[in-house]
Amino acid sequence: MLTGNSRDVARRRDGQIIWGFELVGDVLVLRDRFEEVGKTFAEQDAFFDRLFMERRVLLAGLDQTGMGEKVVEDAKALHGDYRVQGFQLTGPTRLDLGLSLAQRFERMRIRLPFDRRIRADMMAIKKKAVGDSIRLVNDDTVHADMFWAGGIASRLADFPPMEFGYRAVGTGHGMAASGRRDFNKPDHSSDRRNSGGRGWLRRH
Repeated sequence: MLTGNSRDVARRRDGQIIWGFELVGDVLVLRDRFEEVGKTFAEQDAFFDRLFMERRVLLAGLDQTGMGEKVVEDAKALHGDYRVQGFQLTGPTRLDLGLSLAQRFERMRIRLPFDRRIRADMMAIKKKAVGDSIRLVNDDTVHADMFWAGGIASRLADFPPMEFGYRAVGTGHGMAASGRRDFNKPDHSSDRRNSGGRGWLRRH
């Protein structure tokens, strides 16, 4: 099981979104939701940090734009650089996140609960041709905070970290458990024994 968090940072008017996802195969499934307005940073951090304690969070992506700078710094200090990634929601990054999320919907690789607010956020962002380029624009019906939380989660899931399986090793002394009784200890305390009591350097 791989779980990841996505967080769209806000303080007063805009939505404060923290979504916790599980990656089941190649499908993102929304498991945990924090969708509030006007909560303090301490309240937002408490929910975010609790996910790290209760879930096996491997990756967390946060909106680093503006006031998100300190939020990302604090999260990295607490949970580690390797698990926390900040996203500057500027033009190119927004397009990258939006296309990732759109492709995930098209391939049916994301599962969100039926919620009119979520649907409104997802439908608010449109593609618009500007000259020779494509931009994502908001139709201004809603702020679309949940869209960006979903986009961050989708982008993280595009390149999930590799998980390693570990196997317990026997607790024999040195390499005695595998028959290597003459294996030298790392601290060289066995050197004298293995050299017949004369040490490694012999005098002639």
